[in-house]
Amino acid sequence: MKLAESFDPVSERPLLERELRRIRRMSDEGGTQQDGYFDWLQRQALALKMETHVREELRQAWANGAGKISAGIALCMLESTISSDAEATLTQLLKRRDLTMPSIDRLSGAFEAAGKSEWLARAQARGVEMNAMDDNRLIAWIRTLHKTYGKERAQAAFDRWSARFWLSEDSAALAGEMYAELGASDKAEALLLHAIRHDPYGRNPQARVQLARLKRQQGDLSSALPLLIAAYRSPEQQDLAELVEWLSASGKLASYVKQLGTFGLSEYQMLLFRQALWSHFVLQRNAPAAYALLSEHPAIYSSKLSAQLRELAQATQTFAQASSFLEGIRDGKEHPSDLDSDLARVLFDWSEAEGSGDLSRLQRATELDPTFHDAVMRLARGYVAQSKRQEAGRLLETFLAISTNQKERESARALLRETKGATGGI
Repeated sequence: MKLAESFDPVSERPLLERELRRIRRMSDEGGTQQDGYFDWLQRQALALKMETHVREELRQAWANGAGKISAGIALCMLESTISSDAEATLTQLLKRRDLTMPSIDRLSGAFEAAGKSEWLARAQARGVEMNAMDDNRLIAWIRTLHKTYGKERAQAAFDRWSARFWLSEDSAALAGEMYAELGASDKAEALLLHAIRHDPYGRNPQARVQLARLKRQQGDLSSALPLLIAAYRSPEQQDLAELVEWLSASGKLASYVKQLGTFGLSEYQMLLFRQALWSHFVLQRNAPAAYALLSEHPAIYSSKLSAQLRELAQATQTFAQASSFLEGIRDGKEHPSDLDSDLARVLFDWSEAEGSGDLSRLQRATELDPTFHDAVMRLARGYVAQSKRQEAGRLLETFLAISTNQKERESARALLRETKGATGGI
């Protein structure tokens, strides 16, 4: 299979088709080998530019719902990415008795990635039917219904399961949080209070945090405070965002250092609090406070915050501050493993915002992360615009030598062919 993936689907088409015939003959023995073949085929269909052929082969193996279920799953996943015709296949799949929970999860992941929320809701509903006692699976389905069809339909579906939530304080806490998301504050409060009353030892501090959030949203800050104090006594409680919001709502955020003694946070909780505070500053577009916090506590930075740093730099045009901070921690002895990639993306955004012909930031970005597709493509086109086709060719060839993303490799190949074709070779 690796050999087939290495062929150029345009210039090496005959070799590719011959290799596919060989793989197909090997898979005809059936069993798990054939299941693996169907899965590989649908994943590679777009990269190999064989969507129509692969779809037809999978349709034949699926036999309108009577064939191999692995072929039906592969067909449904392929159709969800290349067309809107997966409805019939999905309906057939959901009726199959041999459909497994791992298959449901694979379909759900494919539909979510493709933005097919209606299909996702149907697949998740089938999963709930198959395992009705899985609270997290039920919550995921209700959230999809809420996003896709609105609050009323989601709450109606959730209400049908409401009786069992009172049997366990853990289920009651999850259900209370879900009802809060749906805006049903009375039901949320009742379930959360039930969960807290039956948890005298604070085993589930998140229920207290969620009820404190509900009280804050209702303007009852005084009732929220003891709930937060009790919740943060548990070193396992990691939702520090609500503490930031409570301090902000009570007008005490500016003096948060003095206020934190009340809550007895552990060292790790202090780190999480500062990260939550950083996120709050980003949402408020408070760049001076955000960068001051990073400067004072650089240890709070991790690659999980990189998207927020890019967001802040773009929204406030503070690329210089963002890149300066990243360069600073990069010079230290220890830093996150993905830091070079994070810095490359900030430099790319900076170059895009300026829109000038200066390629220096793009060059630095590709040096930091040679697999950063957007920067490589932009820099290669910049080289071509400056009649530096040899530099463009070397850049693209380096990318192709190390990249493993088939879609990105194909666009790089296309640009390389275009670059070479314009000069009859480089």
